[in-house]
Amino acid sequence: MEDIIDIFRNYRFVDLTHTLREGVPSFSPYIRRVMKSIDHGDFYNSNIIQMAEHQGTHMDAPSHIGGKRSINGIPIHLCFGPCNAIDLTYKKNGEYVWPEDIKRYENKYGNINKEEIVLLNYGWDNQWKIKSKKNQQKGLSNFYKNFPGLSKDAANYFGDLGIKLIGTDTPTIDAYTNFEKALNSAIVEPAHKALLIDHGITIVECLKNLDKIPIKGAYFFAFPLKIYQGSGSPVRALALTPKKKS
Repeated sequence: MEDIIDIFRNYRFVDLTHTLREGVPSFSPYIRRVMKSIDHGDFYNSNIIQMAEHQGTHMDAPSHIGGKRSINGIPIHLCFGPCNAIDLTYKKNGEYVWPEDIKRYENKYGNINKEEIVLLNYGWDNQWKIKSKKNQQKGLSNFYKNFPGLSKDAANYFGDLGIKLIGTDTPTIDAYTNFEKALNSAIVEPAHKALLIDHGITIVECLKNLDKIPIKGAYFFAFPLKIYQGSGSPVRALALTPKKKS
């Protein structure tokens, strides 16, 4: 018990999750309807929420792209662990991450170990903007345009390292070019396939505040809802990070 007390005394939580609300960047609307309201004479408040499984900060299951495992089958141990926060803010709009970028990180900060977690910090959460009610039906937001992402080679590099989860602050783990090609041609994004199907690596997308956690030394948590046959789920993503010593 003392060990647990020491952890919480010396560490703090950083919230890596976007708030779900009307007007968030998305392909489909987030809808909240009042079911019961104290203001309307009911004795409690309750809302009905309609949303996509892959809305906001969320986790992809292999079944998202045709794999066998649904979100309710994701083992708990794949949802938390020590993480590497890779600074990729030097990547320009639409650029790919290559194995050389990952090796550069490892040469500077040390190897990424098997069963660890990787978080890709592009600074793309700055593009997350809430649309006004008036503009909610007017096309995709800039969050879904020209974002950088993993090449298939980089995804396979992470797979060969044996990591168990990868997260990004972009809307999808692939770069925009492959994302757009997949949409227009009804094909699977290559980094998605490499990670989810070929290597069994869980994906978390639409993270935020990755610049507020250390390059190494943090512990990542992201637990999905246990949705039967779900292809994905919103998550509450957090990082347990060491407190700065005064």
